[in-house]
Amino acid sequence: MTFRNNPPNPMATILSAAVVGIIFWSVCPVTAPRLVCLFFAVMSVYLLFIFYCRWNDHKRRSDTIPLLVRLCNFGATMSFLTAIAVFFALWSTLKLDLYPREHIVHKASRDFVPLVADAVVVDMPQLRRPRATSFTPPLEQESTTTFIAEVKRIRNGFDWERASGRILVAVDGDFTRLTTGVPIRLKGRFSRILPPSNPYDWNREFSWRTRRVLVRLSVASSDGIEILKEESEVSIFRLFDACRKMASETFDRFLTPQTSGLAKAMLLGLRSDLDDETQDIFRYTGTVHLLAISGMHLTLVAGFASLLLRGLGFARRPLVILLLAGMLFYVLLTDMKPPVLRAMAVLVAYCLGSLIRRQGQGMNALCAAGLFILLISPGELFQFGTQLSFLATGVLIYRSPLRLGISDESAHEEEGRAQSRAERRLVLARLLRAQSGWRGRLYRVREQGTGLLKLNCLIWLVLVPLILLYTNLFTPVAMLINPLLWLPMTLGLVSGFALMIAGWLCPILCPVFATGVEFGFNFLLWLLHAAQNVPYGYCFLPGLPAWWCLVFYTGLIIFALYPSVRPRRSVVIALMLIWLTAGMSSYFVTGHMRARHKEATVEVLAVGHGQAILITTPDGRNMLYDCGSFSQGDRAGELAAQALWRQGRLSLDLLVLSHADSDHYNGCGELFRRVRVRQVLVTPYMFRKKHENLDLLEALLKEFEIPVANVVRGDTFAAWNFPQCTVLHPEIDRESDVDPEDSNAVSMVVHFQHETHRVLLTGDLNSSEVHFLHRPTPPLTALFVPHHGGKSLNLNSLLEWGRPRSLMICDGTLVRDEAARAALRRQSSCPVFSTLEDGWFRLIMNDRGSRIQTFRRPRTNTIIPE
Repeated sequence: MTFRNNPPNPMATILSAAVVGIIFWSVCPVTAPRLVCLFFAVMSVYLLFIFYCRWNDHKRRSDTIPLLVRLCNFGATMSFLTAIAVFFALWSTLKLDLYPREHIVHKASRDFVPLVADAVVVDMPQLRRPRATSFTPPLEQESTTTFIAEVKRIRNGFDWERASGRILVAVDGDFTRLTTGVPIRLKGRFSRILPPSNPYDWNREFSWRTRRVLVRLSVASSDGIEILKEESEVSIFRLFDACRKMASETFDRFLTPQTSGLAKAMLLGLRSDLDDETQDIFRYTGTVHLLAISGMHLTLVAGFASLLLRGLGFARRPLVILLLAGMLFYVLLTDMKPPVLRAMAVLVAYCLGSLIRRQGQGMNALCAAGLFILLISPGELFQFGTQLSFLATGVLIYRSPLRLGISDESAHEEEGRAQSRAERRLVLARLLRAQSGWRGRLYRVREQGTGLLKLNCLIWLVLVPLILLYTNLFTPVAMLINPLLWLPMTLGLVSGFALMIAGWLCPILCPVFATGVEFGFNFLLWLLHAAQNVPYGYCFLPGLPAWWCLVFYTGLIIFALYPSVRPRRSVVIALMLIWLTAGMSSYFVTGHMRARHKEATVEVLAVGHGQAILITTPDGRNMLYDCGSFSQGDRAGELAAQALWRQGRLSLDLLVLSHADSDHYNGCGELFRRVRVRQVLVTPYMFRKKHENLDLLEALLKEFEIPVANVVRGDTFAAWNFPQCTVLHPEIDRESDVDPEDSNAVSMVVHFQHETHRVLLTGDLNSSEVHFLHRPTPPLTALFVPHHGGKSLNLNSLLEWGRPRSLMICDGTLVRDEAARAALRRQSSCPVFSTLEDGWFRLIMNDRGSRIQTFRRPRTNTIIPE
């Protein structure tokens, strides 16, 4: 298939202008009144250009300068595209930033405050079970039910006042019995959904903002939800809720538990019954997209329905109408989730194009679907799942346009128009394909298999940079396993759809279709298990920089949509190799600049109530001080691995564990799985405390074959190429006086020095007598406050001894001592940085001084005074 003679893609140009407008608004936000004035000004310029061009054509003036006419046409085009960009920037402002005065977001803050509200359920409740972690969690967590509710009024004291807006409700326990449209009374604690705390975090706040949900309400018990008097009228959403629950009960009745959970996830979008092990198999084999209801599911529904209806003799128009009705039914059945809405937008564009006989312009249909998504939610097109979906669909359209079996163009007309040598080869292939007998069948099977493999490889190659950017997961096994999954996947999905329909209409046929579902999904899981065990089938790698991916995909989209500007294939391959080299060498350039300026960094990750501090020397060596979090230990390990990947590193030179509290080491399991740790340093008292988590840590160290060494006061890390680090505490000669259960008293205190800069890492030091306080020292550049900013017996002594120029606190919302924090600010006159308030921050030290970069504004780049 060639694009050289294709007509231009007007929808692609309009979509590009809309995306540019939204990006410009996000970078340089402009108020709505100014955008309105700018829109009308640009439209006025556009109308003037159009009026002149029409007037000139009407008069047919011979003295008109051709260059002037071309400039007017160009000005009209650019002013029209600018108007489109301004319109979508204005639309983004209205949808994402402007809310009425009674909106509940104006009453919410960072902290959780009590709230009593009357609301209506507007989203299908989903049960979320706590994910198993590497270590036993400090707090036993039960399952949580989440849903979206529309607030009607809130209680202010004894009075009720009107309120509006949507909130994300999280209830402890199973409340899936709630249905859409049910009025409820909520009693809990609410706060704003906070933006990410680290550069590596998923932007949860922006993702929910695209759905106009900015507030989260936590309900601690079943007493916090009261179902009010239900409305008597029938709602279409309640009808679909009943259909969804009936289908779920059918799966539970006729399928095994594992197959039932997989069927619910793939057919209904319910992942609550899918165990963690199965989800990890899909993730590590690069097939997690199969769990999201998207274009593949709707395409199968539309494809099989099209074949069935065509076999019954339906004409084009009623066939398209029935297909649209069937897709709408399935979208409502899955509660109109964003992925299925995106897929429906693309397929609706194809169906409407079929009615007007313009189906061949697949890229225009895809871009029209993109505009539809932007009109519904301006931020949805910038989500990871949306970008993957549109890129994969674009590759499918590029290689093999979707026809849905309703195209009337015959192959003979195409053969008559064949002119070039490549097209004549295509004609010959069609003739071989049309042969009868075993040769023709064998050729067709070989051609389809080869085409499917090439298509899958092309999709994988296009998506790899984006997947690496977001997940750092490289899955070459997906290139081989995906073509093999089509047959069992199709069998399982088609049998699952038939099982749902039979459960509604004819339950006697359910066992027959359940057999097909069991066979298809069990075979699918067997293939995924085999793929997961393939050596080097998946691994974690540093992702390419964001700027590299932006330029790469921009050029790729331009070459695909506008073939007139596309160079020859050899030039395209050369450009891709050059750009790939530039992206891979960016990490080397960053390390070279760090070494050139003799720059050392101390990167503090926001892990909540816990600690993870990454120290990088000018020559690129890394040391991680602690890796854990009280409430999300595995997340601390993920963040530490991502911080290393951002530096282009696949290994950690040194891991220092200060003491035996879980919130300082329970992220090690996830860290060991993602990066290679060369050495672990602990105190001699680390494993004397009796706790099951410490036994798990020892087992992990043996499993990954990581050497462990003990250090005490006076030791340096010179043997591990870190001569800048010295241990100041604990002392081995006081062993008899140490309580094994009091791990805080023997926290490892590490002094890091780079040129004239000094940083003190204290862990959870809690002792009134520490010997290093009796020795004078120059002022510290930074002091990490013990106990995450809480009360400490030796805090005054530390401040007097170290005379720090800045204080750093690794804290979270779990333990927050405001009185101790206020006393700390009164005692010290230096700036205080905390992960709770500033999020991620980094201390940069070189021969010119030291400064601190914070992730959250306004203290983006604070210079520490000497």
